[in-house]
Amino acid sequence: MNQSLADELVMMLIEDQRLLQRLFDSGELGVNSRNGKNRTLNLARRP
Repeated sequence: MNQSLADELVMMLIEDQRLLQRLFDSGELGVNSRNGKNRTLNLARRP
């Protein structure tokens, strides 16, 4: 894996963690982890 790709994947992971933390903090994460914002994030990452 080249360094540029590795760096991009790390940045994506960091952003995912930030979003999950915001959703958790706001109470939006709940039991259904496929809520609107999380679902949008997951769909945007599909090939």
